[in-house]
Amino acid sequence: MTQDGSIHFEKDESVDHFIRKIGESARKIGKEKELYASVMIAQAILESASGKSQLAQEPNYNLFGIKGTHNGKSVSMATQEDLGNGTLYATQAGFRVYENYEDCFNDYATLLKEGITGDSNYYAGVWKSNAKTYQEATKYLTGRYATDTQYDRKLNGLIETYDLTDYDKDLQGPIISSSGYKTPLQNHTISSVFGNRNGEFHRGLDMVAAQSERIYAVKSGRVIKAEFHTSWGNYVVIQHEDGTTALYAHQQQSIVKVGDTVSQSQIIGYVGSTGNSTGSHLHFELCMDNSLSQGMLVDPQSVLFEN
Repeated sequence: MTQDGSIHFEKDESVDHFIRKIGESARKIGKEKELYASVMIAQAILESASGKSQLAQEPNYNLFGIKGTHNGKSVSMATQEDLGNGTLYATQAGFRVYENYEDCFNDYATLLKEGITGDSNYYAGVWKSNAKTYQEATKYLTGRYATDTQYDRKLNGLIETYDLTDYDKDLQGPIISSSGYKTPLQNHTISSVFGNRNGEFHRGLDMVAAQSERIYAVKSGRVIKAEFHTSWGNYVVIQHEDGTTALYAHQQQSIVKVGDTVSQSQIIGYVGSTGNSTGSHLHFELCMDNSLSQGMLVDPQSVLFEN
């Protein structure tokens, strides 16, 4: 704790990893519900031990320790309750189970907006219409959502350490080409093009970018692969509605899984240098079907940068 009473956290890579996993869901729900995504992310970090608690992990996805049932689903877990005089006792309780983190954020945001039984305005002090800053929102939660008297200081410290206010802003994605494709990176330089390279065939386009640069889906579709490959590293393949597929390789971290439906411009991962890679970049391939065979590949530049 600093002299002014604020709490500072040292940056932790595992927390950064967790934030990237949940951040875009919080941004989306925060915008829809007029809430501070930064505050909800900081709460999720504290309440779920950065996603490491059993309750927060798959298949429960409960980041906030909310009890009861959700769409008829709950899980029973050991917990501690207060007798009302500070004495804790062990008991079993039912906690809500969610489909994914976005489902969890949506349910938590609904609680903040609709309040509790008998008091629909119980959390009104955290709404953006009432809290002009995230600090006002965290102060309101202290003693109301959590009994910890330093709850707001801890949330504020996390928000400042991890620049969580970025998630309170609208996301400006890359531009769209005349052929209907979005570029997968907003900031990049091309280091290697499609075609022959030093006597070998280069299957796609290499786009150099900073580590952790956001990777966007070039078109909407469904994730058909999301795994590790010795050459491609962490990679994702998305099949589009027209049957074409896009491959995104060498990711530091992907945040989608097989079977997920993604929309155009949705963040699917972050630039890295995993697999057979000499530096931080995205290797991007575009195929006319889902075979990923060399004969069906097309030059990504021909559709990404058309005017």
